[in-house]
Amino acid sequence: MKRALYIVVLFTILACIPLPVWADAINYNYAFNLDHGAGSVTGTFTYDSSKYSFASATITFNSSVFGNVTLTSNGVEKGNLFVYSGIVGHDLILYSILVNPKNPTQYWVKGTIVNLKTGQIGTFYEGFSNSQVPDGGEWYGYVMASGLILLAAVGLARQQRRKALSVALSHT
Repeated sequence: MKRALYIVVLFTILACIPLPVWADAINYNYAFNLDHGAGSVTGTFTYDSSKYSFASATITFNSSVFGNVTLTSNGVEKGNLFVYSGIVGHDLILYSILVNPKNPTQYWVKGTIVNLKTGQIGTFYEGFSNSQVPDGGEWYGYVMASGLILLAAVGLARQQRRKALSVALSHT
C-alpha cells in the first residue's frame, strides 16, 4: 500500500509539470531607436542556456540614413557573448549581445552601423533587457509544479500521522 501511494504521488507530480519548464532555448526579440533619430533597430536571437550557445541572430535597421538593412547569422557561437559583423550594401554593421550567465532571461545589446559611402555612424545600445518568459516556460507552470509538490508532501505527512496514531492506540 505504501509503495503504491508513493508511485501514484510521483506519477501525479511528473504528469502535472508542464514541459516548457525544461525548455533550454530562449527566443529573444528587441526593438529600439538609433541615436540622433537616425532610424530604428529590431532584432531577434536564440540562446540555448543548456549549451551556452547562440543558435542564430538577426538584426534589421529601418533608416533614411542607412536604408533598410538586415544582417543574419545562422552559425552557432559558444559562450555568453555574441559578437558579429558584416557588410550589407554600403553599410558596415558591428554588434554584440551579452546574456547574463546567472539569469539567461537578462541580456544587453550594443552596436554600430557605418555607411561606408557617406561616413555616417549610427550607434545603438539596449542596456539590461528581460525576455518575457523565463526559460521558455510560463509562470503558472512553476506555480502548478510547486503547488502539487506541496500537496503531495501534506498528503504524505497526514498519512504518516494516521499510521503513528493507529500504532499508538493499538498498544494501549
